Amino acid sequence: MPVVIEYSAPPACPSEAEFRRAVESRAPVSTFQWRIILRIDKKYAGTLTVERAKEIVLARVLEDQSCADLVTALAIAGALAVSENDVRPNRARKPAPFVPEPVVDVPPPAPVEKVALRAGLSTETTSYLSPSPSYGLGAFGEIEKPGRFFALRARLGFHFATSFPVQVQTASALVSSGFARLELGGVHVRFARILAFRASAIGDVGALVVEGRDILMAQTVTVPFADIGAIARLSWETGLFFVEISGGAVVPLTRPTFFFQFPSRQTAFEVPAVGALGEVGVGLRLF
Repeated sequence: MPVVIEYSAPPACPSEAEFRRAVESRAPVSTFQWRIILRIDKKYAGTLTVERAKEIVLARVLEDQSCADLVTALAIAGALAVSENDVRPNRARKPAPFVPEPVVDVPPPAPVEKVALRAGLSTETTSYLSPSPSYGLGAFGEIEKPGRFFALRARLGFHFATSFPVQVQTASALVSSGFARLELGGVHVRFARILAFRASAIGDVGALVVEGRDILMAQTVTVPFADIGAIARLSWETGLFFVEISGGAVVPLTRPTFFFQFPSRQTAFEVPAVGALGEVGVGLRLF
């Protein structure tokens, strides 16, 4: 079929060759000179014009969210225009009226989430960093690549915690700790646009500091400390601000024992085999 194709469309749309094949595969063989013009803009609105011997036989405007579907639909419309007007070559035919298709309001697609960078502050209580529950503060930064059920995430935080003095006979001890925490995730489930659940593995590396008090020749002892564990976080998030509550369990990899040397040795603190932690944090999404 002698046909001239004029075609322009965004790069994401089918090629001119694909449009030509879609038309010619549906149109009859003809001796007339046909000219088919298709223009598609960036919003996938297509304007189709079909001419025979400079006579317009079809003008059509159509929109679609899929450019491939749009091109197919307009190729069919163009082929039908050729078929209907080719079988009556001697009869004059008025051009089809140029009536735009009704535009239906379609809600915009949800924005594509990008890699997120967040930073914040947290408070923490633990059951394993001192003889009694310890309380502390922390600061963190994290980067997260979005995912539906699994999101690659890394958080690096720094924490300081201490407890109230613990009485051991006539002496007392104050246990403090400072450590860095690496968190790697993990499971990511979003219940709504502003609620999210995450689960991750954690590892802490730092030091325990035990200060002896109320006894002659009291000493302060500092020893390295490390643990591994898991943590779950539930967060309320807006586009900029978030609040989270967290809970987890750890297994200390180092379990030092601290004691006072009275007439007989008295244990001041021994790191337990397992421990629990809880956090409340707030922060900002930087981008």
